[in-house]
Amino acid sequence: MKPLLAGTKSIVLATSVPGPKSQSLMARRKTAVARGPFHGTPIFVDHAHGALITDVDGNTFIDLASGIGVVNTGHTPKELVSAISAQAERLLHGSFNTTPYEGYVALCERLNAKTPGTFAKSPFSPTAAPRRWRTR
Repeated sequence: MKPLLAGTKSIVLATSVPGPKSQSLMARRKTAVARGPFHGTPIFVDHAHGALITDVDGNTFIDLASGIGVVNTGHTPKELVSAISAQAERLLHGSFNTTPYEGYVALCERLNAKTPGTFAKSPFSPTAAPRRWRTR
């Protein structure tokens, strides 16, 4: 595992952008990956921490384009990594539709308690397709 950018607080350029490793990966990508999955940068990420990402060529950038998954937490916060590791040791992926588990119910209870209005139940779906569920 690579060190997590100890002491780095801003942009560090080790090569031109994109660097040779990113260029090589882009050539491989064009050969092996369908055009559908787009990306807005010409670099390939090696690792990230906080608001900084380091590409495969050793260039470090401030991540101003991260996805919704890290907007609120930054990359690899210790507390979140620990929680994910603990959960993965218990259950890596469960489909509540086939094998229900307590964590799902507990999350819906928390959402119900925090949601304004008079909703009796909360749908929770990572697919953003709960419109077919009745919430009352």
